[in-house]
Amino acid sequence: MSRLPRRLLLAAMLASWCGCDYFRPAQPEAPSAQQTFVADYSDPDSTLVTIARSIEDKGVTIGGVAYGNSFADSIAAGLPFGYHQFFDPIDAAAWSSTSLRNPPIWDYNQEQTFYRSFVRLRNDRYVCTWAKDPPNPDNIGANDATIHRHYLIVSQTNDGTRTSYLAIGYADLHMIRFSDGAWRIVVWNDRRDPGADPSDQQQQTLGMQRLTAP
Repeated sequence: MSRLPRRLLLAAMLASWCGCDYFRPAQPEAPSAQQTFVADYSDPDSTLVTIARSIEDKGVTIGGVAYGNSFADSIAAGLPFGYHQFFDPIDAAAWSSTSLRNPPIWDYNQEQTFYRSFVRLRNDRYVCTWAKDPPNPDNIGANDATIHRHYLIVSQTNDGTRTSYLAIGYADLHMIRFSDGAWRIVVWNDRRDPGADPSDQQQQTLGMQRLTAP
């Protein structure tokens, strides 16, 4: 029996190797379901957009860090005060009537803990939107701003079908431009939306979500 030419012998050996994938096209990797976003604090509304993207990110990529950097941390900022949130009086009274205690003093650390629990309330994707509050004009200076916004946070299926309200209300925000150029929230005065359906327990403010967070 004559010997096979060397090149044919090598081809036969390669073809006989079990599980060989040398001649198969590589399988493309599935695209990531969550793309990292770029945090932006260059002006007050950019900070609000960053908050919205952080909530929609649900802590999968940089959401937790980006959210935290949107609020004034007195330790990091070197200020005698940090972020503080005030509750709508109706929300505060409703919560106190069931808990039999006054609402907590809501600061930076509590806000970071709240983010981690809030983004896990539902498995569906979150959508957060901000809108201006026309009756209340903004007052924006070079390093200090007071702005008024309506917020709406809902959960949706991938095809855009709303599955739940998560928060609806108004925020009167005092913001400061820090030495690093970033605008951060120092004070959040939460207000109920009079257009929300009072019979729908899902249509509550972020303030009430904060108070009832696990």
